[in-house]
Amino acid sequence: MYRKIFLITMSSILILISSCKDDSITGPSSQPGRRDYTWTIDTLHMTLTFVEAIWGSSPEDVWVCGPGGDPALWLQHYDGKKWTPYTKNITCGGTSLFGFSKNDVWMGGDNASLWHYDGNVWTEKFEYKYQDAMTIINSVYGVSPDDIYACGVIIPPPGNEYDKFSGFILHYNGRSWQEVFAGNPSFQFLKVRKYQGKVFLSAYSISKQTIAFYELKDGRLKEIYSNPPGESTSCNFDYIGDNFYFWIDKDVCEYELGHFIKLFSIYDEKYFHYIFGRSGKDIFVSMFDGLAHYNGSDIQYVLKYNGELQLIGGNPVLFDKEFFCAYCDRVTFKNMVLHGRLKE
Repeated sequence: MYRKIFLITMSSILILISSCKDDSITGPSSQPGRRDYTWTIDTLHMTLTFVEAIWGSSPEDVWVCGPGGDPALWLQHYDGKKWTPYTKNITCGGTSLFGFSKNDVWMGGDNASLWHYDGNVWTEKFEYKYQDAMTIINSVYGVSPDDIYACGVIIPPPGNEYDKFSGFILHYNGRSWQEVFAGNPSFQFLKVRKYQGKVFLSAYSISKQTIAFYELKDGRLKEIYSNPPGESTSCNFDYIGDNFYFWIDKDVCEYELGHFIKLFSIYDEKYFHYIFGRSGKDIFVSMFDGLAHYNGSDIQYVLKYNGELQLIGGNPVLFDKEFFCAYCDRVTFKNMVLHGRLKE
């Protein structure tokens, strides 16, 4: 394992932020996030695969997984000092991770199998099958151990007819996994989250090159957003602290009463269309050549790299004074985990 530790000097970048809703994202009590980090990059030996997901319960308990490649390297664990492959009984590549504690972690697999870690061993708990099609889980998320969702894609044989791809949604009630929805033509579900009792999903159509957001209610899907076919608009959603946001191209929004309300916009050609953070005043912004930080008033780079790294692996893992996110070197295709620590 190759490890390199270095300090980054902050430098300002010209990103214009236009606020459209006073104090909605920042909140009156939140304090601006700090920017004085020390950075560590660990190179993971995961040949012929990319990190698809990263999750952890603490800085001494972080998991990463990926599909394909060497089965002995699909799943790796960080104990606060080093990364170690988990090799006991994993029979499929991992595509998603989510947990509630170090003894309660779920992983979705590339054959739509769901695995659970109890603190000692990973065990396959469920495999979703849909006729004679290939099934892949793209996202796992829960609000409690007895309320967990998973979603993914159904690929019919021979597996290359994009217009026949469809999506599925599963739910775990603490006892068993059940199908909630299946068969949305031409769309695969990429991500699922639950916020204030509402289940939101993102979906993608390969044939139409369209990204859409859906709300799931009583087993029915309601489309709440879709970009024009063929338009390369980047869309996503997730929690930042306790609040839930959508970002559509350059706009960061809330969704209230059936409408998207723009909070602020990011205008910069190097913006990589992904944000994550602890609060409205502690948001990291992925850039093509580094990582920037929004503290509620301005944005500055906190990390600059040579432009060959790309943020991958789903949602970064954030703790009070540390965070982990997965990157891939676009030239060497090496998997890396970026570990940021606030200075003492």
